[in-house]
Amino acid sequence: MPTLERMVGGGFDNLRNVPMAAVLNTTFLQCRTSPDRLYLISDQVEVTPVKRSQLDRSANFYEHFEDYFKSKAESINLEAGLSYQSIGISGSFSAQHQEMKNKFFKEKSSLLHTSLSYHAYTVISQPGTGLHPTFKARLFAINDAISKNLTRMAHYLAQITITDFGTHVITQADVGATISQEDFVDLKANFSQTSSLNELKAAASASFLNIFKLAGISAGITVNQTAKEQFSSSLRHSQIRTQGGPDVNRLLSAASGNNFSQATLLVDDLVSLDRSGVPLFTVIIGENLVELPQSNVQQIRYLIKNATEEYYLRNTRRGCMDPSAQNFDFQANFNDSSCDQQYNNYTFGGIFQTCEALQEANSSFRPSAGERCNGLTQVNGATGSISCPENYEPANLFEVVHQFPDRHEHYCTKICRDCWVFGTCCKNSCMDIVHQDKVVLKAYWCNATTAEQIPSGQGYLFGGLYAKDQTNPFTGSPGCPGHFQANHFGLDLTVCLSRDYQLDKRNSIKFGGFFSCQTPSVLARCPKGYSQHLATIVENCEVYYCVRPEAFTNYNMPKAVRPPYDDTSALISSETGSVIYTYLDNKRLSKFSVRDALLEMASIEKSSSYMRDSVLMSQPTQIFSELIDQLGSFC
Repeated sequence: MPTLERMVGGGFDNLRNVPMAAVLNTTFLQCRTSPDRLYLISDQVEVTPVKRSQLDRSANFYEHFEDYFKSKAESINLEAGLSYQSIGISGSFSAQHQEMKNKFFKEKSSLLHTSLSYHAYTVISQPGTGLHPTFKARLFAINDAISKNLTRMAHYLAQITITDFGTHVITQADVGATISQEDFVDLKANFSQTSSLNELKAAASASFLNIFKLAGISAGITVNQTAKEQFSSSLRHSQIRTQGGPDVNRLLSAASGNNFSQATLLVDDLVSLDRSGVPLFTVIIGENLVELPQSNVQQIRYLIKNATEEYYLRNTRRGCMDPSAQNFDFQANFNDSSCDQQYNNYTFGGIFQTCEALQEANSSFRPSAGERCNGLTQVNGATGSISCPENYEPANLFEVVHQFPDRHEHYCTKICRDCWVFGTCCKNSCMDIVHQDKVVLKAYWCNATTAEQIPSGQGYLFGGLYAKDQTNPFTGSPGCPGHFQANHFGLDLTVCLSRDYQLDKRNSIKFGGFFSCQTPSVLARCPKGYSQHLATIVENCEVYYCVRPEAFTNYNMPKAVRPPYDDTSALISSETGSVIYTYLDNKRLSKFSVRDALLEMASIEKSSSYMRDSVLMSQPTQIFSELIDQLGSFC
């Protein structure tokens, strides 16, 4: 007997409209069936037969893509359960959404949509359904990281939970099948008095019915020859789309005979036509995780909620979404009210960034963490230094402390002493030093100091930007256009700049500056006429850049940027600072912090005449060899 399994209770990626791994538990211990006894159902659902068919006798007309998207969006897309902004971008990365959007704009067309649908059942998940063992195990893994104070690991596990289980849980589904015809017609088609829009819609519907030989139904639709010709001449593209429905072999065999209409109305495969649900984090409650302390449950819920919101944030593309506006942004999925605003052409004076290694303690010992700044310091190409050129002033974008993955050093020595008649006794004494290197990053961009005209030959052209393993949104590839130079910014962001006005002007983007989570609220916005776009997130601080919306003129649909966003190599340590482990014959003897060791050495320096500055300023190998020698007292 066929089942209605996985219609509800599964995860759902609400940006891509893709079902994900199971979240709620499913069992078939009670051998339940649907009320009509046609389908086996799980113990955790209720099924209501609907058995309703619906046919569009007149096609639906959608002049613009947004009209179509709002009409056809699934309920779960409109019930995002997060911020208002998340509703706007829900479903915008689905395959059907991107396919339809491309056809609307690339072919400069409107849509006539005709469908025949069959709503068989409504499936509802019962309240109080427990969690699926696999999903529960993931939550236990996050709890384990929290208990061990592995904060970054817990954050990472929350991110991959979104990757595996989606952003939402499906709690209700309308199940059935549908067949539809999508006719894309010329956007500028003139509808004369003799061939009105209503007649064109009727012609599209009749075309759909004739394809499926539903003669009895199409006979009631009268379409004059002029309307048919108008429909045919304005048609740019037509396609049939099915969800569920009759078996293909049955359709093919029936088409050769006279039973095509009957075969079309028979349903062999049921699918979800519309889904409703709740955000994933809402099912993380004490009743579902009785094994864990309530405080930990709240922390897990908070982590999953943050990971969900970060997924939405990283995939929000602000811009003008009005196709009739001059600055229409094809890639935008969030309307920022920037359509046709006047704007100021802000002059850009470049960027620069400083990096400073943090010491373990206030001592004369200089840590090798300074090497971590290699590649993170960026000078302004216009000045060759950490400064802005004349007529520009630095705007502080962010100041953050970044911690790198643990850096390990290992030292060993042999400690020997006299053993009377036995000669010399030796033991291996070893030391592991686990460094947690940290640096302070300070990033700046150079803004014009006055509204007056900047002299020619000054300022930078902006050619886009891209993060590690991502593409430049203005070129579609991971690189800079033309002769633009790559400038490092933040941790892994590359900003493309050029002062070659002759060769690179055609590839330049009108630029309105940067702002971040640390920018004062009165300045944390783009100039009038510019739209903000997420550049990167540095240590949980969002960094935005401002460009004119018409910069996004290409018709390539962006791909969803999916988690995880953290570097897995930096997530394995439970230490809160650099530490030293000492061993004697492979047995761990002691553990103490590098900070304490350095402070003690500083104290020894003041009281002992044999400790020379040259020793303290040397490499860790020389300093800690003295600590190893002290282990000889244990022999």
